[in-house]
Amino acid sequence: MKLVYRASTLECANEIKTLLDNAGIPTTISNTAFASLNLTFIPLSLGIFIYNAAQHHDALALIHNKDHIVSKPVDTETFYKTLKGTSINLCTLLPDIT
Repeated sequence: MKLVYRASTLECANEIKTLLDNAGIPTTISNTAFASLNLTFIPLSLGIFIYNAAQHHDALALIHNKDHIVSKPVDTETFYKTLKGTSINLCTLLPDIT
């Protein structure tokens, strides 16, 4: 996994995650437990991480330019089903991470 963005609010983190997911870049958000406490500030920023380091350049380009076309998008629906324990091999979905 590779960090691509730090957000100070859960709303912002979810917006970036949705942008990346919709473009075929699977992501996860760190430190969400702090955000759910409804604090006036989040002691640690929320990190948006991509699962496939080979998509790092595309992720950064997309965050800066929402019209950017991802070169090798992943079927994120299938990817997330795989993370939940289905029998699909992650290496077949993300051949660049092996």
